[in-house]
Amino acid sequence: MPRKESAMLLILVFLAAGQPQDVKPGPGRYLVAVDGRDSWSGTLPAPNDGKTDGPFATLERARDAVRELKRTAGGLREPVTVRVRGGRYPLARPLTFTPEDSGAEGRPITYCAYPGEKPVISGGVRIEGWRKHDERLWVADVPWVKERKRPFHQLFVNGVRRTRARMPNQGSYFYTKRLTLTADTHPVCLGMWFHKEDLPPLQDPQNAVICLFHNWVNSFNYIGEADWARGRIKFARPAGVFFLGPSVRFYVENVREGLDAPGEWFLDVGEGRLYYSPQANEDMAQAEVIAPALASPLVKVAGDPDAGLYVEHLAFKGLSFQHADADLSRTYPHSVQGAHTQKGAFFATALRHSVIEDCEFTRLGEHAVSLREACAWNTVTRCHVHDVGGGGIYLSEAAPRRPDQTLLTAHNTVDNNLIHDGGHLFRAGCGVFLGGSASFNEITHNEICDLSWMGVHLGWSWTGRAPAYTHHNTVAYNHIHHIGNGVLNDIGGIYTLG
Repeated sequence: MPRKESAMLLILVFLAAGQPQDVKPGPGRYLVAVDGRDSWSGTLPAPNDGKTDGPFATLERARDAVRELKRTAGGLREPVTVRVRGGRYPLARPLTFTPEDSGAEGRPITYCAYPGEKPVISGGVRIEGWRKHDERLWVADVPWVKERKRPFHQLFVNGVRRTRARMPNQGSYFYTKRLTLTADTHPVCLGMWFHKEDLPPLQDPQNAVICLFHNWVNSFNYIGEADWARGRIKFARPAGVFFLGPSVRFYVENVREGLDAPGEWFLDVGEGRLYYSPQANEDMAQAEVIAPALASPLVKVAGDPDAGLYVEHLAFKGLSFQHADADLSRTYPHSVQGAHTQKGAFFATALRHSVIEDCEFTRLGEHAVSLREACAWNTVTRCHVHDVGGGGIYLSEAAPRRPDQTLLTAHNTVDNNLIHDGGHLFRAGCGVFLGGSASFNEITHNEICDLSWMGVHLGWSWTGRAPAYTHHNTVAYNHIHHIGNGVLNDIGGIYTLG
């Protein structure tokens, strides 16, 4: 099937997820709506005429109602369904599920879209109150940024990702003269020498970010010291990667001096103001501008495999997960091979016998889905992953904490998903990543394209001497194309590493 036709088919499947069905109130049936209230019963699809009862307002309240149902009934007597009406549901903190939120075999707990509607689970905040700053720029106040003294790293205008102000502009790079490296066997980058004509002294170097490309990964580096006259920068901490050549590409972002092209934005954290240069067709009086306020994950599944406590028999269907920010703080986890240190908007530990189906993951800072240690017998199917800062679906850690079969990420199925347009921030993001403790998983019938690095990555062993915990995985009938795009090297459609 041609790429555009297959992509459209999957999108239509997502939009049509769930045909009209019985949504009458009853035991084990709850509803959530943007015009609901958490003080109501959550058993009606809309507020009643007297506004005395209706749906819940939040998924947290619906989750808690399911907990109460289980306690009062002494367990689950039948399947439970929470239907979520269309609209955007902003999260102030991750929606968390623990072992007490589990369903049971034959009696799953399902969180799904109301028939024919699209609920968006969002970590974003809508930015309003735009006003002209000068002939070219508009400005809006973001007092919550000033209060928390922490920036956001993405911006979406009318649903489209916009560019953080950078030098040079998008599509171009500077090149280092040379790098400052440690003298180790695997040298680590401590800083760089640059061509002075490329980079003038910056107004606010402490908040500038040097985005450096290292063969098969990229890194984000804050400036510790700068000698502009000599053309030398020392990073605030090592870049965390090695195997570097003498001259590598870089650009500088989050700089006011770089705010010189339509579609670029700059956030002044100290002022609590956002500056934006609109595209020609954008009316800032009408534009929907959303900035992520919550970093990944949006949904956290927290089992405890060491205690033998698992989260089981959950289903998430027809939901759209959007506007999770990336962690690009000064101590962010370095993005190493495969960007495996980054998190999914859906992040799970010790999740079993569960389903993520017909969901959308978009406008994210890191990955879509992370099924980490002890996640087993789960299915991710018919999901649409696009416009993400990292990669798609990640299975297991890079390596197990200890040689224990109970910690393996095993017997999971990733089937019939469309994963594309990734690596906007973490360029080494993969379509599907199976780390060093992923076994007996099936990766089938997926379309994976338009990524800066791998289609499918398997394994995490270089020596051949240590025990391999990545085995008996099936990768079959996938359409992997248009990857790499000249951004990184050491690339393969399917890449195996021990």
